[in-house]
Amino acid sequence: MITNPSIDIEAQKVLGVVARVQDVFGGHREPALPPQFAAERDIEDNLGRGHY
Repeated sequence: MITNPSIDIEAQKVLGVVARVQDVFGGHREPALPPQFAAERDIEDNLGRGHY
């Protein structure tokens, strides 16, 4: 049990942020498609082969 009200308020803020992050990044669900900002799977293969 938390006795300090400021710690309780801060804990509620952190839990709110965590809940929003889970909503944005899919929580515990398997994503249907990779995120738009994900790198290509073969990015390591392209390094040093004239692509950069």
